[in-house]
Amino acid sequence: MLTSIRSASAILLLAVLPVIGCEDPPERDVVVAGTADADHRRAAGLLSRYDYDDAVQLLSAVVEDDPGRTDARIDLAIATMNRQEETDEADALAMLDEIHAESPDDPRAAYLSSVLHLRAGNDEVAAARLGRLLDVDDADPFTWYHYGLAQERRDPA
Repeated sequence: MLTSIRSASAILLLAVLPVIGCEDPPERDVVVAGTADADHRRAAGLLSRYDYDDAVQLLSAVVEDDPGRTDARIDLAIATMNRQEETDEADALAMLDEIHAESPDDPRAAYLSSVLHLRAGNDEVAAARLGRLLDVDDADPFTWYHYGLAQERRDPA
């Protein structure tokens, strides 16, 4: 009796195994769309591969679906800035200024907008934002560096 149960189990297992693996494997870089988190993670991967145009497209959809996702909005500004098309830097600065106005305590928005303000020659705005960041974290060497640039350009003496 026990032998017949084992034989039946083995036959059933042999019958099922070939069916389990019949689907085609998914493509390597395909992430199933539909969740903002998955799309945001995929966009982060695109950014790490310097694929800024595709990252901008994907992050634009994430932000359109959920405009309250500050992290995705900042990442969209980063992707836009790095894409370097004709108006991208100005567009990224406008995005970051809007985020900074809504969330003045967000350090990413404050820092990134400060750097772009420096690049645009808006040293007063950059210095003020960088100064507030240093009030919170005076150990960040990158903030000190950009703050020093803003101060030097404001008062080169």
